Amino acid sequence: MEIVRKRKSKLHIELTPLVDVVFQLLIFFMLASSFSKPAIELNLPQAVTVDPSTMERVVVSIAGDGAVAVNGTPVAEGEFPGTFAAALKESGQTSVHIRGDRDVPYGEFLRIVDLVRRAGAEHVNLVHEVRE
Repeated sequence: MEIVRKRKSKLHIELTPLVDVVFQLLIFFMLASSFSKPAIELNLPQAVTVDPSTMERVVVSIAGDGAVAVNGTPVAEGEFPGTFAAALKESGQTSVHIRGDRDVPYGEFLRIVDLVRRAGAEHVNLVHEVRE
């Protein structure tokens, strides 16, 4: 009597379909992603570190209720441009630090920045709290 043995076939995993799917996904994501240019071309400034003790600062503070102060002295709304220009000229600086309360409306903040720029400030620095 003959014993019939089944041939054991070697098991192997077909990788060709897997590779095909991976390439199709790669092509899909390459075509679906957008490679557009930014809408606005910006010339961003370089960051520099300055020793704060060597320069006299001009600081404009804006309170939440809209009150404005130049170097800690409260200033009436109509007197701000003249007072600020005098403080800027006295300090000999062309930069100003603006401290704005969190509750200051964005429009009011931009109005002060515009007045500061018109008065002759070339650099406007925004003061903020450092999160730890």
